[in-house]
Amino acid sequence: MKNVNNVSIGRPAVDEAKAKIREFRSIIPTPVVLTADEIRTMPKFGPKGHAFVRRAKDNATNPAFSLSLVDPDEFANDVNNYDNYTELEVELERLLIDVRSMAILSGSEAYSQALLIYKSLQLLSQQNIPGAKGAFEELRALYPGKHRPSSEDK
Repeated sequence: MKNVNNVSIGRPAVDEAKAKIREFRSIIPTPVVLTADEIRTMPKFGPKGHAFVRRAKDNATNPAFSLSLVDPDEFANDVNNYDNYTELEVELERLLIDVRSMAILSGSEAYSQALLIYKSLQLLSQQNIPGAKGAFEELRALYPGKHRPSSEDK
């Protein structure tokens, strides 16, 4: 079985990355964290609505239009924040995809190798190799798959 994941990430690298993530979080203000219900009920816009919002912002700063309900500076700040946070979001999503991919690959390879060990111990146990039955039974009790009772269990 060929192992595709040939990198090694040690505890110092993980600790340093976590420190940098905490540093990033201290740089970028996120004073409000929305609940799923709040997000669901809020008006939202994405790339398709961007031109609409930009044009509305232009209208809000036009002195010919007295829009007392809208603070043009606050509006401009909201649009700027949206642009900046979404730019960061894109980078973070790329990082998340990279990290998630490596976690999935590492987990898959580790699980595949654990299954090989499990099956090997099962065969060794059937051949009455000393210690194999105990090791196999211990792994069998921890095996996350469906447990099928063997003839010995009946």
